[in-house]
Amino acid sequence: MLMKRILLSALLLLPALLCAGPKEDALFAALREDDPAAARAALEQGADPNTPLRSGLVPLLRVRTAPMAKVLLEYGATFPKEPLHGQTPTRHLILNQADAKALALLVPHDAQTDLARDGTELLLLASQVGRPEAIAYLRAQGVQPKAKLGFTPVALAAMFGSVESLRALLEGGASPCTESPEVPCPIQNALAVRQGACAKLLWEAGCRHVPELSYRLSQNPPEAEVEALIETHRAELETGGQVSPLAVAANHGKLGWVRAMVERGAGEKTGLEAALEAAASEGHWEVVDYLLINRARPTTAVLEAAVWNANPYTEQRPKEDFLRTLDLLLEKAGTYTEAEQHLLLTMSFATRNPGGSPEAIRKLLAHGFPLSARNAEGQSVEEAVRKLCTDNTCAELSPEVKALLK
Repeated sequence: MLMKRILLSALLLLPALLCAGPKEDALFAALREDDPAAARAALEQGADPNTPLRSGLVPLLRVRTAPMAKVLLEYGATFPKEPLHGQTPTRHLILNQADAKALALLVPHDAQTDLARDGTELLLLASQVGRPEAIAYLRAQGVQPKAKLGFTPVALAAMFGSVESLRALLEGGASPCTESPEVPCPIQNALAVRQGACAKLLWEAGCRHVPELSYRLSQNPPEAEVEALIETHRAELETGGQVSPLAVAANHGKLGWVRAMVERGAGEKTGLEAALEAAASEGHWEVVDYLLINRARPTTAVLEAAVWNANPYTEQRPKEDFLRTLDLLLEKAGTYTEAEQHLLLTMSFATRNPGGSPEAIRKLLAHGFPLSARNAEGQSVEEAVRKLCTDNTCAELSPEVKALLK
């Protein structure tokens, strides 16, 4: 089904692409270089301002600056009447980094967007993908940084490490803290995903809903100062959770910091599992090993963190570190329910970085996790994986992983 849709989309675009000639190529090049004079020259030579680019987007959707927008509008460029690739024109403009002046010119031409209705979701999008210019435009139009879909724009900017978006929101009057208990606290988001620069902005803006030691450690202080910091804030070592000082140290892979805190009693009352999960999620096997020796329990949540990251992105630690982490956890693993086995096996096929981890799958199977395991709904691992795959075709799974699903 997915392949049929791709082929159909290609056939629908083919006539337009075949019509694109040297004049349109010159216009496309002008758009790529953001050269309004070159775009005007191409249009005066007869280039069609509404011929789709090779991406399928019409030129107006690729505009980044107001001068280019003015030229295209002057020569009759228009937006599609229906969403393209599932996105409205304004969403395309935000994703393609249109600046505030370009948005001011073009959003009024987008019949699919009503800022009174869609403004909050657009602000969330701009915050997530790091578009401070779009944030400035939307705030100038009166869009408020409210919570929607379980997040505020500030919380999303902090989670995704968009420092400039976060700065634009705060300078525009957005609250650095979350007022609703249903919405994650921005500085907690920042610490949990190691976004130290965002945490610094929020802390300085008055959002301090985390232990001070956790914040200080997130700023990567000099090693010579860490012992004194831990001693100064010793009372905070009893704090638990994902943003406890111990969990922050574990997330950063700082074995020395973790050892210093455990030796001072960290985790005695709250447990070591949050720190173990934080270390497992980043493949810090040395920290995982130390915490397991100190009787941290490899709960289902901890194994989830390791399995989900077992097919790491290039910017993460090497795959071998994650697989060694999983080995250490499985050595200490207890008994898991059928539903937990089902969850972990499913996750090994549907990893954070799509494609699955054949190594993690084999390790779980060797540890006695059966592919026949079913969840509470009676769904098999294969059924669950296929439901998670694009259009139920498992198109994202590698051939090696697909073979293990049988």
